Amino acid sequence: MRKNELPTSPISVDSLSILIKETIESTSELARVAVRGEISDLKRHSSGHCYFTLSGRDSRISGVLFRSDAASVLKWPQTGDEVLVGGRISTYPQRGTYQLYAKRMMPLGRGAADRAKEEAMEVLSREGLFDVAKKRPIEPYPSRICCITSPTGAAVRDVLKVSGERNRSVDVTIIPCLVQGLEAPDSIVKAFSLVKGLSVDTVLLVRGGGSRDDLVPFDDPDVVRAVASCPVPVVTGIGHQVDTTLADMAADLRCATPSEAAEASVPSSKAMFSLLDHKLYQLMKAALSGVERSRGNLEYLKSRLDRLVTRSIYDGSAKVDLLDKELILSIKSALSTQKTRLAELSAGLFGVSPVSTLARGFIACRDGGNIPIKSIDQVKKGDLLYLDLVDGVIQCEVKSVEPIKRGELSYGAGDL
Repeated sequence: MRKNELPTSPISVDSLSILIKETIESTSELARVAVRGEISDLKRHSSGHCYFTLSGRDSRISGVLFRSDAASVLKWPQTGDEVLVGGRISTYPQRGTYQLYAKRMMPLGRGAADRAKEEAMEVLSREGLFDVAKKRPIEPYPSRICCITSPTGAAVRDVLKVSGERNRSVDVTIIPCLVQGLEAPDSIVKAFSLVKGLSVDTVLLVRGGGSRDDLVPFDDPDVVRAVASCPVPVVTGIGHQVDTTLADMAADLRCATPSEAAEASVPSSKAMFSLLDHKLYQLMKAALSGVERSRGNLEYLKSRLDRLVTRSIYDGSAKVDLLDKELILSIKSALSTQKTRLAELSAGLFGVSPVSTLARGFIACRDGGNIPIKSIDQVKKGDLLYLDLVDGVIQCEVKSVEPIKRGELSYGAGDL
């Protein structure tokens, strides 16, 4: 078909609209765009969607920010604000127009940026993300830190240089991310999500200097929440001394520059050795002082023990002497009592003893086997008997044995 020749087969408006839509959406340059312009018309629909017109010097383009994405914009955009909008270009066939389907809107310029920051600060403050009581101390002697920043910027070089000069034993892990532009907030949040899988003591979030607009990603609510929810302490070094971002406010420690952040996170090996020497000196001094105190206490206790032992021996000796005297008196008293008792018992026993009976004139008779003779049935004529008297023994021979009749008691001459 020639250049000016019309097609022989016409197509419908719907088909043409679909063709235009497919052609635009298949163009890679239009599938992902970042457009800078001024808001000339802004309407918030009751459905939650946000409709706007973005104007340039000689042209304009309509745009829409759907409710799911408009919530992150809050209320700060106003007509006349210069903004940076990220999204895709497509058509709206029902009206025969093309428009910008936005996913993110960032303020440019002091006025819009300040309003966006104030609104985000109010929301995040209610969430308690800036509470000073929640800030954690920075690990004084870390073994490993990680740095979230651009892998090609000056900030990463400053961090590596300072950390290497201060202490080479501290490992530094770089988590690369974007630090400016529309995609920077999502990139920073993703970098923080990787920290959970690392064994690190401190996280650095840094970037070099730039314009105030370059700091807008660090005021993004999602970035601030990522900083506040990081499992380890966060040190920021955004690179601006006069501007404090919301990420700085949520961090555990805010530094003015990346180099300062590295100094705050990595201890100086020289200072550590100096501190160790000082601590060793203090320890030795304390040990010597403790030994001297212990020696003095030991001498005091020894002296006190000597006095106590001497006093105890003296008191014990006096008590032993007293007890000895009391024991002697007690023994003498007991002996006297027992002696008297023994005399009484002896007198009583003597009264009933055989000796007492013999003394009264009675005789005890026994045979050669010392068996007492109690009856004539125990002897016969010719037996030898022994008669015990009070003062001696008589040996005699039995001449005869005669029984005594009942009622008679007489001894015949020559019976013994």
